[in-house]
Amino acid sequence: MRATALPRRRPSGVRSTRARRIVPSGVVLTTFSFLMSPAKKRLRSRERPCAPPVTCGMNTSSMNPEENNTPKPVASRLPPGVSAFLTAHGIPAAFAIRIVYWLAAFIILGVVLVGTAAYKARHTSKVELASQEIFRARTIEELSKALEAAPAADLSATARLKLAQAYFIEGNYTRAFNEYERFIATYPKHELIDAAHMGKIVCVEAQGLPDRALESYREFAASRTNSFLRTEAVFGTGRCLEQLDRLEEARQVYEELVVDLPYDLWAGRASEALRELDIELKRRAGTL
Repeated sequence: MRATALPRRRPSGVRSTRARRIVPSGVVLTTFSFLMSPAKKRLRSRERPCAPPVTCGMNTSSMNPEENNTPKPVASRLPPGVSAFLTAHGIPAAFAIRIVYWLAAFIILGVVLVGTAAYKARHTSKVELASQEIFRARTIEELSKALEAAPAADLSATARLKLAQAYFIEGNYTRAFNEYERFIATYPKHELIDAAHMGKIVCVEAQGLPDRALESYREFAASRTNSFLRTEAVFGTGRCLEQLDRLEEARQVYEELVVDLPYDLWAGRASEALRELDIELKRRAGTL
């Protein structure tokens, strides 16, 4: 019998170098196997045969990506007769389709333009008829009917101004004042808004309130320096001063208007008022 060699015992205080290597070797192997596991799975998946796709009755030819990405020829989009005609005359299909698109666009644009022109013509005819009715009106009743039938805001504004003027000429200054106020409230940005403000001031003066009208005239002339009615407001200031028997102040206003704006219509009237005022002042002074 061969003697079995017994393993040598190491002292209890001495650790084996191999034992010291167990833990780091295990960590390395575990990490390596973890990192390699996806690669192994990929290799196994390559080794396994791929299952055929489940078509469920679909056309498998359409699932070819190369075939789906390939654009269809332009001629295949056209009807057979059109495609044959283009081929016989040597016309490219893409060019023909482009021409058709342009023709369709021009047809649509033409329809829109014709419809817009017809609408504008119809609207213009209504506006013309209403404007004729407004300018033919001579009485307040006719103006009121024209105002109700006016299709456009500009015409209704014009009719309302003319209606206020008709009330003023009739002597109904309260109704005229109310119509001017309604115009200002309804059309605050209208190009004739200054005429409405001036109409209100004239109505106040005509009602026998020259002191209130004087303040309004001065405010109008100071705030609307570029208005075409500013010289009328200045002349109205002198007229109100005459009514308040402040003749020297009125004379100064008329004189400034004549000197500053000699070619203005209201400067001509101021010149006439200035001559009459000088006669009145001389009469009062006893020098006439």
